Amino acid sequence: MLFLLVVAIIAAAGMAGAWYGRLQERAWWTRRLMERGLNPNTLYPRAAEMPLEPLAPEADAMRDAMETMQREMEQLAEGQRFLTRVLTEQRALPPERPADGNAAPPRTPEAP
Repeated sequence: MLFLLVVAIIAAAGMAGAWYGRLQERAWWTRRLMERGLNPNTLYPRAAEMPLEPLAPEADAMRDAMETMQREMEQLAEGQRFLTRVLTEQRALPPERPADGNAAPPRTPEAP
């Protein structure tokens, strides 16, 4: 019986510690947001009854900007995939020989 009591106390202390840690972390983030001039209540409402603000016209502009950035990032990724493919194919080819016979052979590092 004593064992069950000790296990229950340890479990309750663990849950209370986790709850308190989340509370402290939320307070820390709230302070950081307020230092930067942001209202933390608009990011995570404290109550479910709190009405969410309707989307402002700035939200449409933000959505358009995000879609533009998404397209540009996809173009960058496509270029990177192409360049990687070209370099991989180039590495798979045998080395090219000089066209004329007068070309100097490649240098080798000299031993000291």
